[in-house]
Amino acid sequence: MELMTEELQKNLPKLYDTEDTKIEDKIVYIRYYEINSGWQWFITEYSSSDRLCFGYVCGFENEWGYFSLEEMEQIDSIIRDEMFRPIKFSELNKSTEK
Repeated sequence: MELMTEELQKNLPKLYDTEDTKIEDKIVYIRYYEINSGWQWFITEYSSSDRLCFGYVCGFENEWGYFSLEEMEQIDSIIRDEMFRPIKFSELNKSTEK
């Protein structure tokens, strides 16, 4: 499965474009998950030149940060949730709290 398509890239804000937006108002555009561990990555911004994402990561801890799409593509068990639709973080956060 292709983790990032050209169509998806067109709709994503570039890195730092939403840094003045309140966390709860940020829009999450894409969800990835690792099928064995349950880790999830939610993208809010993306740099196509660096293939670097910024978003919310649910793993050992739930936190905001940067992650490399190139590194994620090397792990066969990470897939993109094709049913995921853009959502405000405040709404998403209700479903990801532990």
